[in-house]
Amino acid sequence: VQALIPPLFSCAVSHRPRLGTTVHRLVAVGLLYLLFSSVEGVLRVTGGFYGTVALVANLSLSLIDSCVMWWIFISLSQTTRLLKLRRNVVKLSLYQHFTNTLIFSVLGELEEYLWMGFNVTML
Repeated sequence: VQALIPPLFSCAVSHRPRLGTTVHRLVAVGLLYLLFSSVEGVLRVTGGFYGTVALVANLSLSLIDSCVMWWIFISLSQTTRLLKLRRNVVKLSLYQHFTNTLIFSVLGELEEYLWMGFNVTML
């Protein structure tokens, strides 16, 4: 059993997906999202949710969220195009199901934004 552990471990490490230079962009977007969501959360709790700072925080969160979704869909389309060229049917099917799931989640998120917007204006 111990003779199998090093080959299995080295196989898992060598075939690990690498993000390369994308890691820096991903960390920057994550930190921006954390910053603006923290500001929005503090303003929501303290009652200052309807000021200019809250508007800037909410617009920034919406913009970051839209850009992240755009980034994901562009990357998915490039990956599916590559999988079609390589004729990798199994992975292509997996990525197409993942794309459909993301489309439904974006539609659900849009529905939530519209519902929240109408509820805030009704109050």
